[in-house]
Amino acid sequence: MLTNREKLTAQAQKYLEKGQYDRAIREYQKIVAEDEKDVRTWLKIGDLYVKAGQKPEAAQTYQKVARFYSDQGFYLKAVAVYKQILKIDPRLLEVQVSLAELYRQLGLVADAITQYEAVAAALLREGRSRDALDAHRAILELDPENVAQRIKLAELYSKEELFPEAVAEFAHTAAQLRAL
Repeated sequence: MLTNREKLTAQAQKYLEKGQYDRAIREYQKIVAEDEKDVRTWLKIGDLYVKAGQKPEAAQTYQKVARFYSDQGFYLKAVAVYKQILKIDPRLLEVQVSLAELYRQLGLVADAITQYEAVAAALLREGRSRDALDAHRAILELDPENVAQRIKLAELYSKEELFPEAVAEFAHTAAQLRAL
């Protein structure tokens, strides 16, 4: 006798064979309703959303999977899923930040810096220079000797009229340059 899960999976497969992605998604959602931690089924649901052209739903589903992997300590799997999300929608800043933080945790400094730079650039394009400060500070935590980044941070502080912080960063930069 088949279990409920097996019945739902078989029904979802029938819908897939007919190209009825929405119906297959609904069947798989019944499975995860019984077991929220069924990551493989969540991944299938995300894949089906992509096939159905429902990119926001796919990204949201994949984010759930990435957070689960990250929470369980499967950082490389989480990185792979976050990259998959960014292929769907590279503008998702929350995903970019999560990816940068994972790179940091994994000790992949160059990748983390690259990702934080992408976040900062996106925020600046959106006119959110105050929010970009966090990304620049994160870069300097990873690479404190980066004079160019320190100058960018100081200029952002100045632009945001955070003059004491700007002066401190410019002074720190001047000291770094004198030490060379």
